[in-house]
Amino acid sequence: MKITVAHLSKDRLSTLPQDERVALLLVGHVLNELTVLHKLYHASQNPLKEATRVERDAQAIQTMILMRTLLGKSVEAWDLYRSKIAPLVKRVGSSLPPEYYVAVKKINVEFNDPRLTRIRNNVAFHYKDQHDLIEQHWSDVDFATAGYYYLSELNLNSLYLASEVVVTEVLAQLSGEKWVQSDMSNDRAQFGFSEAVKLAGEIPVEIIYVMNRFMTLIIEKNMPDIFGEQVEIGRGAKHDEITLSFYWDEADFKENWRHPLNPSPRTPDNSRPYHLRATTYPSADHTKAP
Repeated sequence: MKITVAHLSKDRLSTLPQDERVALLLVGHVLNELTVLHKLYHASQNPLKEATRVERDAQAIQTMILMRTLLGKSVEAWDLYRSKIAPLVKRVGSSLPPEYYVAVKKINVEFNDPRLTRIRNNVAFHYKDQHDLIEQHWSDVDFATAGYYYLSELNLNSLYLASEVVVTEVLAQLSGEKWVQSDMSNDRAQFGFSEAVKLAGEIPVEIIYVMNRFMTLIIEKNMPDIFGEQVEIGRGAKHDEITLSFYWDEADFKENWRHPLNPSPRTPDNSRPYHLRATTYPSADHTKAP
């Protein structure tokens, strides 16, 4: 794989109109975030070998968190497009290909639907729960199978499954409520969840394409000679070779990451009433591989 190095000097950037300079730098930032989140989201879906139920649950929840964040960031990216990029395209975008406008039209159709904004406002970024959605939907979750907190000696390796499943239920309800007219909450949630997964797989890719085309337009218009050497970096990782485990080696972390509900024997504190331990489960066998 070859990477072309383009140098944006301060002198060259200063010659750009202010709105084009700001848009160029913001679009690079958006593309970085969407690309990283998109890669992590897909890598997190690759199954771990010989995983226990705890590991599978943790990886699934990790994937859901990445999906929600990716959807929320997509909403933010398109807000940027509408406010700062679209006016510039009208002014300087005569050379953009027809595929660009097809992609913009497709994205606009999706964002005219309020579901994505609801996800962004309620479960992607904000923790305030202003509409009491947690209280409305927590009882829709099957706590017999999902009502677990997995506690590790290391804070960073503790996973609060029940909390995340409730939030995912809220996301599913928000995603499905437009189409499914049913008194059965689970019907709407199942449909909504599949819709959220579909949107997370498609919308960021379209936005990345549109933003890349805009960046190319601005660079070719103002700085067509900034492209320099090509650097060979090897093949790169293959999609199906990457796995993203939730759990990290505890030896890499210091004492201040120890979990107060499951303290390390190396940091005892007999004055505090620790009763909950990660090795105690009320039901089900979480230790066996499938």
